Amino acid sequence: MTSSMDGCGEDFKQLLLFRRRYFQTEEPSDLIFPSKDILKSPHVQKWVYDTMFKEEEGVHLPHPRYRFRILKGFMKILEAAMDDPVEDEISDDLAICLASMLTQGVPNEYDALQDRKQVTYTLPRTEMLPPTVRMWELPSILAEDGETGLHTWQAALVLGTYLSTHGRHFIHGKSIMELAGGLGFISILCAKHLGAEKVLLTDGSPTIIKLAEGNVEMNGSEDMVERRVLKFGGLEVIDCLEDADGGELHYDVLLGADM
Repeated sequence: MTSSMDGCGEDFKQLLLFRRRYFQTEEPSDLIFPSKDILKSPHVQKWVYDTMFKEEEGVHLPHPRYRFRILKGFMKILEAAMDDPVEDEISDDLAICLASMLTQGVPNEYDALQDRKQVTYTLPRTEMLPPTVRMWELPSILAEDGETGLHTWQAALVLGTYLSTHGRHFIHGKSIMELAGGLGFISILCAKHLGAEKVLLTDGSPTIIKLAEGNVEMNGSEDMVERRVLKFGGLEVIDCLEDADGGELHYDVLLGADM
């Protein structure tokens, strides 16, 4: 996903924050839209369309219903920002995109809640390109059939933020074991961005571990992140601490969020 805009001013920071929270599929009521003066710029509207709504091969956009809700709200703000009917214009690309959604239809609220969604988490760091982790989740479902690991919980995001900004030295070059890792956000972050030597992702649910495997592969971390079922108090802990030949395995850091 590319963009013709570049810069580090306050206006661009507002746009980047808006885009990051959009790809994390945060509730529309929680999103902070950039100011009307920023949004009515033709260059900004083009950037928004190109980087947030344009469908291209290899680009992973949020769920169609979520996109529709955000674009609909965005267009209302744009319409309110048009002070001069001659000078101010709304992007044809954005207008056509919204019209296309209305024509083709979007999933109803119930179906949207049941659909698995791809979420892109962007974490803070001092470097120019902050780390991103892509996840398949069911963010609207807290639990199903006894499973509670169907989305990334807030505690994992807090831990990931800490590790990205202040705790990289705990991870870099180390062997990591994560308990109750769910869909794999922390383990993937450690392997993909924080320089872990190796990572063992564990969870008590075989179903969740199977789902986590897809996330690990989507982020290109399958060679770095091993996945195993581990129930607290179960005999599986022995398997996690032994290699294939029965030798003892050691882990430098044990991680857990919201256990």
